[in-house]
Amino acid sequence: MSLRVNTRLVVLSLSSLLAAVTGLPAQSETPPKRPATTRVRISDQGRMQALVREGEKLLKSGATTPYAKLQEGLQRTGCTVALAKPSTKDLSGPELFKRSRQSVVVISSLYYCTRCTKLHATTAGGVVVGTSGEVLTNEHVIRGRADRKNETIVAMTADGTVIPVREVLASSKKDDVAVIRLDMSNARSLPPLPLGTNPPPGSDIRVMSHPNKHFYHLSSGIISRYFPETGPGGETEVMSITADYGRGSSGCPVLDRKGNIVGLVSRTSSLYYRQTKEKQENLQMVFKLCVAASSIRTLTEKSEPSVVKALPAIKLTGLPKTRGSVEEPLFLNSNDDLDKLIQDKKLSQTYSKHVDWEKQVVLVFRWSGSGQDQLETRTKGEDPVTVQFVYRRGRTRDLRPHLKLFVVERGVQWIVESGPVARPKSPKPVGTATEASAFKAVEKVLQVRRRGTLVFARPTTAGVDQLETFLKTYPKSSHREEALYLRGLSLWMLKRYDHAAAAYRVLLDAFPKGKHTRMARIREAGALLFSDQPQPALDRLDELMTDYPDRPEMFGRERAHALVLLGRQKEAREFMDHVES
Repeated sequence: MSLRVNTRLVVLSLSSLLAAVTGLPAQSETPPKRPATTRVRISDQGRMQALVREGEKLLKSGATTPYAKLQEGLQRTGCTVALAKPSTKDLSGPELFKRSRQSVVVISSLYYCTRCTKLHATTAGGVVVGTSGEVLTNEHVIRGRADRKNETIVAMTADGTVIPVREVLASSKKDDVAVIRLDMSNARSLPPLPLGTNPPPGSDIRVMSHPNKHFYHLSSGIISRYFPETGPGGETEVMSITADYGRGSSGCPVLDRKGNIVGLVSRTSSLYYRQTKEKQENLQMVFKLCVAASSIRTLTEKSEPSVVKALPAIKLTGLPKTRGSVEEPLFLNSNDDLDKLIQDKKLSQTYSKHVDWEKQVVLVFRWSGSGQDQLETRTKGEDPVTVQFVYRRGRTRDLRPHLKLFVVERGVQWIVESGPVARPKSPKPVGTATEASAFKAVEKVLQVRRRGTLVFARPTTAGVDQLETFLKTYPKSSHREEALYLRGLSLWMLKRYDHAAAAYRVLLDAFPKGKHTRMARIREAGALLFSDQPQPALDRLDELMTDYPDRPEMFGRERAHALVLLGRQKEAREFMDHVES
């Protein structure tokens, strides 16, 4: 009886429970949505596995460029890349991470080792700078290790897409920079980051890098200093920063607060309290050394090499010890000739990499003379081309040895001209006595005086009017460059700055490489500044800073003034501290 009662109780309890469950509202059947997360999760191990897996597929399908073929591009010393316009808007940390992550790639050399049959992958970095798949990275990343047989080089994007490297456009071992092009035929286009200029020391920067396969790691710091460094290839400018990065970060970008590329990660240098060949004790500092933006621009804005180019300077014994003009050059036709001249096997091999002996020869000029002596090159004609080496004697009386090496295309004619020869100028039409006297009359009215390349004047409104008449009467005058410069100078001195800026622009457009170009560029920027146009003035001054990174004192006050007028006082103070240092 008891058992029956208990059974009934259990059945009634279960029935009640089922009824209660059935009566629950329908919304409980669908779990609530979790709030969207803003975190970016990156699986490092998964990326490495995908890099090797997808890279091997491309390699076996024949879609990659052989490593030996890519290495041929290391001989090219310049290329032209359509760069994005520099950004002017400050970005927050998350905004900078999001923007740069889309443009930063992993550069990987794929190789088979001698201990197994698996494909392996190295990791480094690169950053997209062109709309056609052009990527900046380090020269040593592309060159690779001599003891490893690489098969090809690929790039992996932030979304995990693996893309073959089609070619190496140019490289500079001296600056440790290379420009490569990705094969974008089967890939989505990548947004380029703009290339900036050298910020002054103390400026905030960030680094997006891949330290030891920890992909897309963003660190922050400041630029601590710039310094020159001389190696086998010549002198380069090095930027030292405080932002963290580690191995595997070579070729990754150093960015300013606006997202502009201001450098490339290159290497580190450790400072120990005690250091001998056997051991290192008490690590004190690790210097983070990067390629400066000014060094990058020498590669990306350079045209293909011409029929003649200068080799980096070297020191040799046996140079002439008596004053005299340039001697007849030595003619080097092979590696053996270069070995006999340099007598340093390692240095000779380094220089041989700059020369294609099948297509080129080397001319060696050796002489002693003034420290201001110059040996210039120019070409004339088109088919055939003739190379002229022009020796310009300096004015000082010191006696110094000089050595210049030039690579010249085979089959090109060349001549040497000694003596104080004037610099090459644009072809001039034949002037007339009337034209010459008219220009002389203008100079007299303006009270023009010259000292070297410097020009002084005491302009008047009447003198400017007479100068304008001369320019209209003789539009193809052989004195046109001087007349245009005098017009800009006169308007500047009369404080008609808006007209002076336009006058200097006409001069620069007509004679972009004239003898007054640098001064005209500075005065144009100043004239824009004084006519209440600070932003165009700053744009001109930034271009000057790019072209003359080591001479900020030439335009420092004008640039600081422009920054102040634009409300960027802090940046102006930092820049002037850099100039004064």
